[in-house]
Amino acid sequence: MNVYFNAAILILQLVLLLSLVSSVPRRLQKKNKGGNTRFIGKRQLIAMEALQSGPGVFHKKLKTHVQPLEESCQSASFKNEFNSIRQQVKCEPRDTVVDLVPPLGAIIIPNAVIVKRCGGMCNGFKGCLPLQTQEKKMYVKTVRNSEILCTSITVVEDLKCRCNCLQTPKDCTPFQVYSKETCSCNCQNKKDYAACIDSKNENVFWDESTCSCICEQNKTCTTGTRWEESECRCVKIRS
Repeated sequence: MNVYFNAAILILQLVLLLSLVSSVPRRLQKKNKGGNTRFIGKRQLIAMEALQSGPGVFHKKLKTHVQPLEESCQSASFKNEFNSIRQQVKCEPRDTVVDLVPPLGAIIIPNAVIVKRCGGMCNGFKGCLPLQTQEKKMYVKTVRNSEILCTSITVVEDLKCRCNCLQTPKDCTPFQVYSKETCSCNCQNKKDYAACIDSKNENVFWDESTCSCICEQNKTCTTGTRWEESECRCVKIRS
């Protein structure tokens, strides 16, 4: 009886999971039909790529709010604990739980694994990035079309790490200059930037890639007017 009961429970769980998976595409399609497009800046994209080390594999990042209380820098307990913490959080490969994102319509069991990923403290604007990686083969079960399959996957694992800039000189456009101090590509025409930000024209915004003030959108002008790109507005046509 216990065997049949456990089998029935397993079937019910699979049916529930498959129903949830089959509903995902419809929800995504409804969301995509909204027509809203989100543009991601270069710095955001670089940070995202640094966190994503392979197809369907992402870091789980944890943060906590703290309230510093003043302590004596000369006390032995402070020195010992401070040095210990710095050693613990140095940039190196660490056991990290990563989620496994399966193909559409499938379920992977387990849906997370532990692999080595670069993590730890880096000073300034630098991040803990991998210097050397390898693909690690792992065995999982895949549920697809009500069938349970024994399968293998490969997950990227970090072998060596180093504190380095997330953004490099290669990421800069011809209009930008790279700063080693801030690990970023910066525009030099600060006055143009200030003028653009302070502009009363709501149809303009500052483009970091071209280091120029450009029009957010071109509007259709009425009869007797034309679109002036330099002013981002419609102006009267001179006779």
